[in-house]
Amino acid sequence: MSMRDIFSNVFKKVSNFSGALCSLLFLALAGLTFLNHQLNFDIPASNKVRDAFEYGTAFSEVEKLDIREIKNEIATSYVSSVPVSGYHYAATTTNTSTSSFHIGEPTPVYDTDVDAGGGVMRYMTYGGRFLYAHSTRAFNPIKYLYIGDTFTATIDGATSTYRIASRYVYNKANELDGKANNQRRINIYTARDESGRHALSLMTCGNGSNNDGNFRLVLYADKI
Repeated sequence: MSMRDIFSNVFKKVSNFSGALCSLLFLALAGLTFLNHQLNFDIPASNKVRDAFEYGTAFSEVEKLDIREIKNEIATSYVSSVPVSGYHYAATTTNTSTSSFHIGEPTPVYDTDVDAGGGVMRYMTYGGRFLYAHSTRAFNPIKYLYIGDTFTATIDGATSTYRIASRYVYNKANELDGKANNQRRINIYTARDESGRHALSLMTCGNGSNNDGNFRLVLYADKI
């Protein structure tokens, strides 16, 4: 076999191999293109990280999102177990149920140092709107009353239904120090909160979920 014939055979084999290799490369490229289309590997021409937003959301719209809205959503859907000073429970805790809780004729007193014992005391100095009792006794049920809930009370021989208008937790040492000279205490004694005057104010120990003597739960109620 001549040298020319040898080179001719080698060229044919290389040509056949190259053709097969090109075919394989073409098929691999087509497969990757299809896979890329299905899995959406395309990265938009931006240096922003796509995270926590739907792919179809334009970055110009994402930038308009106000982080305060996210904070508000968290705040209204979560109630911390740690009492917050003067915390006014949000409307998300509002119920419209009718409670079977009833306050019998409270005992009139003219000094809030009078121990309530197992009953309910009615502080008469500021008009008799303020009622207090122990959270482990007569006022244990008010820990489970929220804005919109109702209860009944017999006062001066008349029984009426009341609806909770607002609910607060106060730190006793920091917010209710002193007695009559403390304006917040006067507001509680006169059943007045930031929304105005109410028919009754009820106070007991705790933050609404326990009996911690360092805190006071205060409910304001309107007659209905």
